[in-house]
Amino acid sequence: MKRYQELLALGVFKFNEVVELTGNKDTAKSLLRDYVEKEYVARIRRNLYVALNLETGAPEADRFAIGSNITDQSYISHHSAFEYQGAYNQIFSDVFVSSERKFSEFEFNGYNFRWVKAKFWKGTETSEQNSNIRITDRERTVLDSIDDLNKYISLEELSECLSLLPYLNPEKLQEYLSCYGKKTMYQKTGFILEKFQEELKLSQEFFKHCQAQIGKNKAYLFPGENFKSQYYEASWRLIVPEKYRTLGKDRSSI
Repeated sequence: MKRYQELLALGVFKFNEVVELTGNKDTAKSLLRDYVEKEYVARIRRNLYVALNLETGAPEADRFAIGSNITDQSYISHHSAFEYQGAYNQIFSDVFVSSERKFSEFEFNGYNFRWVKAKFWKGTETSEQNSNIRITDRERTVLDSIDDLNKYISLEELSECLSLLPYLNPEKLQEYLSCYGKKTMYQKTGFILEKFQEELKLSQEFFKHCQAQIGKNKAYLFPGENFKSQYYEASWRLIVPEKYRTLGKDRSSI
């Protein structure tokens, strides 16, 4: 059981890590085959395994650790990052994993692991609680969600998450915003976060910075989507569905 204890310490692991432990590829293959059969280990997908608890049979790595190890540079993002950070109370079956290298979506232990094209590396970090977990930090999670509204998280859900965050760091927001390379990100970010300015402890200087970047063009909060009634938010040169006029003030209306 020596090898099992070593794999248990890893939690989630790849084939090459087993080779390093055994010193031989054939031995590693034989060990994994034996351990999967005995239900000491479960095969998640090609070249990805997880140790199992011998009493309960449950994986010893959670969905966040599994997602972080699908590729060499994968990390938890969007809705799933909010869940890990405690900013969303419901548990969803979809786990959003960003990675430059695409992987085929798969299901394991009741969760669907979904690929999201990674935008850039800045704003990702290793969890302080678990070194096996890579995740976007609070500010990057908010901005990715704004950039991908209605793809992986709705504005209603994002509003709930924002209401649960203790604050946002304006310097980080400004640094990350420059990485998207889109003026519309300053428009959308300014409009949405201004509605939560007090809760997120953001100074007026941050919003002045965003306004200085937006240029003269108008933009849609939801480009390509049809709404019966929309209005023009002049301060952000943004066309917004009427139902979001009270965003941040009367959440029951959305």
